[in-house]
Amino acid sequence: MTTSIINPGTGGGATAPDGYVRYFVASDTWANIHDAASGNFVSYSGPTSYVRIISDNLSNKWRGIWRSFLSFDISSLPNVKISSATIKVWVVQWKNDEDPTIQPTLNIFAANPTDNVSLEVADYSRVSAAPFSTKITRGHLTALTSSQDGSYQSFALNAAGLQAITANLIDDGIAKFCIRDEDYDAENTPPSWIASYDHECQIGGMGDVEAHWPSITIDYGLPSNALSRVTGIRHVYRANALPQDTYNIILVIGGISLYSNYVKRLKLGPLGEWTPPVDIPELPEGMP
Repeated sequence: MTTSIINPGTGGGATAPDGYVRYFVASDTWANIHDAASGNFVSYSGPTSYVRIISDNLSNKWRGIWRSFLSFDISSLPNVKISSATIKVWVVQWKNDEDPTIQPTLNIFAANPTDNVSLEVADYSRVSAAPFSTKITRGHLTALTSSQDGSYQSFALNAAGLQAITANLIDDGIAKFCIRDEDYDAENTPPSWIASYDHECQIGGMGDVEAHWPSITIDYGLPSNALSRVTGIRHVYRANALPQDTYNIILVIGGISLYSNYVKRLKLGPLGEWTPPVDIPELPEGMP
C-alpha cells in the first residue's frame, strides 16, 4: 500500500486551484439565490475560502450563499486501485453567533468546474448535492470560536467519493470537490429565518501559510491485473477500410491507467493523427 498527500495548486498554468464562488445580493428569495445558474463573485488561490449563508433584515429574505471549491492534480498517480482517501481542511473560524440553535454543517461534494486551472462564477451551480463523507457540525470543533485559532478537520471519503476520484483519474487527472453546508445548502432547506443571520465558515487556502493548506491523502495499491510495461505493438487489418485506414497500430501501455484494457490507438490516416483513448478487451494472460 502506498500513500500520496496532494495539495491544490495555486491557479494558472497547469495547476488545480482552491477557492470559492458566491452569489450575494441586497435581498432576494432563498430559491433565487440557491438555484442561481451563476454566482457574481469568484476568488481562488487566496488565503481563505468560505462556506457561508447570510439572511436579509427583511422577513424571509436572504442575501447570499458561498460555496468553497478544492481541486487536486492526481495525474501523477500510477496505475492504481484506490483503497481510501481523506480530505483535510483548516477551519480558521466558524461563526454562528446569532442563534446557537441553528446548526450549520459541512461536507464534501462533487464539483465540475468549467476550467481546471481557475474558478469562474458559472461554477456556482456546477456542484452535486450527494455527500462524499460524513458531515461535521460546529459542535464537532473542540473549543473553536470566532476569536480562536482554527484546527484541521478531516473528511474520509465514502464509496461514492472514491469512485469519483477514480473517474477523475481516468478523465483528466484532476480530482474536483466542493465544500457546502449540507443541511441547508446541499439539501436546499433554508435555516429558520432570523434577521441579518450570518453563518460563516472560513477555510484556509493555498494563499495561507503552508501549515493551513488543504490536502487530500490517498491510499492505493496496484490492481492485480495491472500492466507495468509496454506489451507490444499490434497491427489490425480492416478489410473494408480505405487504403490509408487499412492498418491501425494499437499500443497497450501499462502503469499509467487504472485498467489493463485502457489503450491509446494511433490511426495511420493522411495526417497520422491520434484518436481519443479507446477500450479493447483485456489481453489474455501470458500474451506478449
